[in-house]
Amino acid sequence: MVRKSFPVFDCDAHVVEMPHLFRNYVSDRERDLLRDYYFQDEEMGSQGILNGKRNMLATPGYQMAGAGGSIRGPGFDKGVQRALQRRMASMALTAEQMEFMDHKGVRDPHARISDMEYMGIDQVLVIPTMINGYLPFVENAHAAAVVARAYNDWVYDYCQAYPDRLYPCGVIAVQDPILAVREIRRIADRGFPVVAIRPIDALGRYPNHPSYEQLWSAIEETGLVVGMHTFPSGHSPFPSNTNGTLYSPGEIVHLAGVDSQVAGFQFEAVTWTAFVVLSGFLDRHPRIKMTIFESSATWLPFVLDACDAAFKRYGAERAHRGTRLPSEAFHQQCKISFESDETLVFEMHEYFHDVTIWASDMYHHDAEDAWEAIELMGKAGVPEDRMIKMLGTNAAELYGIEPKLFVTDYKEFKPPDWFPFPDDDEIREAMRPMPIGDLRTRRVDAGTDFITNLLRLAPAGGEAEVH
Repeated sequence: MVRKSFPVFDCDAHVVEMPHLFRNYVSDRERDLLRDYYFQDEEMGSQGILNGKRNMLATPGYQMAGAGGSIRGPGFDKGVQRALQRRMASMALTAEQMEFMDHKGVRDPHARISDMEYMGIDQVLVIPTMINGYLPFVENAHAAAVVARAYNDWVYDYCQAYPDRLYPCGVIAVQDPILAVREIRRIADRGFPVVAIRPIDALGRYPNHPSYEQLWSAIEETGLVVGMHTFPSGHSPFPSNTNGTLYSPGEIVHLAGVDSQVAGFQFEAVTWTAFVVLSGFLDRHPRIKMTIFESSATWLPFVLDACDAAFKRYGAERAHRGTRLPSEAFHQQCKISFESDETLVFEMHEYFHDVTIWASDMYHHDAEDAWEAIELMGKAGVPEDRMIKMLGTNAAELYGIEPKLFVTDYKEFKPPDWFPFPDDDEIREAMRPMPIGDLRTRRVDAGTDFITNLLRLAPAGGEAEVH
């Protein structure tokens, strides 16, 4: 049994925003515009329209394969998910059982609060899912701005159900910086603490493009925190950039034959971090506060150390000469999120305790709860005062939010008798690493096998050899 006496702030937890977003938060005229550029409804299933083509994964849903937009919640950790995946190879779940696996908190704030009671989470920053990945590629600037405004209105209403526990992270469409500035000021006036941007070169413009300067200045003036949120890259049908370059550093991982989720998140975050600390960005905008989301945190000291060395060694060769070491600039203006199983972060708590904020990544398939973080931090010897900062007060202070304690005791999850919940032996077997020889030779069914679904080597129902 676990008990805590301090508030936990979850700085990165998700919602699934479509299709209800288009049904209730845009006008009929705007909906006609969006149908050509960014749209999804119930009749399309999991697919949506991006720039006139029906090629966008719009609603991950709660299927065992794919992103699993609502699969992770109370009781459904990685081991349970993998055990169920194996079982489904020979036994189909009923509609009622599949419905039980769909955690409604991705759409319903009341269901989310119930899940937070199990997960040990007191307050949370709510972040979009598919909009974060696809919005930068919408070719019509007005359509992109409509989507951003609609999402911001929807997530504001979602969070108003529990305004002292749920906090909205806004989005902006960067296709037209003037429209983006208007939306920045609008959501700041509504009390949004954070605005999210994906650090990629969408439509031929990385976020360091000169036209974005007015956008960054508006963020600085309003006091919004910038949330640079990374995303998988390489496996989706994004349009090619006009200049022929990669849109994301994570594409390199995919082109090398590895699923981009392995390191693609980190590649995007490392590239952006190196830019902001070596380019003079933080000196030009000294009041900007920034977070790096969903890219793990273990790499940070090594990257900043390399940037410090380059700063000292090649300063005379750069047009901009900053007044601070990259590591100093980052620690003074930035934070980075970590997740519950990042044991190296806990072992290095002397370095990380001031610069990290905790993220559950709910409701995605790899999410974990606060109880696991507390347990592993305790095993690593993290002092309680630092644990409190890393799990709560660092984020609350950054966002200007009063930390409040709502959940004190661990609440055991008990599935109903009619749900085929795996036992401990099944979970251990499912989590057992597969020998390399098996990976090279085993033939698998791509519709049900976890590894094949993860790597997307074949369409559902087909066969492929895992190499």
